[in-house]
Amino acid sequence: MTIEEGLRQAEQGYLKIVEANSLMADATKNAFLFTWRWWLGIALIIIPWTLWFMFRKKESTNRLLLAGFTSMLLSYAIESIAMSLGKWSYPFKVVPFSPMLFLPFDLSMLPVAVMFFIQLKPNINPIIKAIVFGVLGAFVLEPIFEKIRFYNAKGWLHTYDFFLHSSIFLTSYWLSSMNNFEKIRSDDNTEGGV
Repeated sequence: MTIEEGLRQAEQGYLKIVEANSLMADATKNAFLFTWRWWLGIALIIIPWTLWFMFRKKESTNRLLLAGFTSMLLSYAIESIAMSLGKWSYPFKVVPFSPMLFLPFDLSMLPVAVMFFIQLKPNINPIIKAIVFGVLGAFVLEPIFEKIRFYNAKGWLHTYDFFLHSSIFLTSYWLSSMNNFEKIRSDDNTEGGV
């Protein structure tokens, strides 16, 4: 295949993605919008962050946010790969133009759960926390999401998700527990550095 042929094929793929996104947006606007599932999705975006804001350890806010954003990025990367390979899907959308992600999980429930797990009982071994986190995510939450049609596993085993959830927690925990953050200083050692 030549470069020109590859570019034409890539453009055809892009047009199919646009068409698929249009179908998902149409389904969201015409079938899902304002249903109980849609309202539940909205609540699952707002309530976790509200609870976190109220009950977070305020002195640890920056570390916890680092863990939360890390979990978002990891989740997005994993889901982009898995969904591109057809391993699972989210047939129900809260926002018409969010083709890949299930926003309540990826941008709210997962990061807030990671942050709460990190701050609760901080002296418990993080591996034990990761196991509990993985069990709750893979064997409790995902089956519920399947029943209400937020999630379609397409034969993907919950055991795999146990390892993914546990790994996301451990990576986020590890980054949030690093003690070697230092202020960025200017090279000329003046007081104006950040």
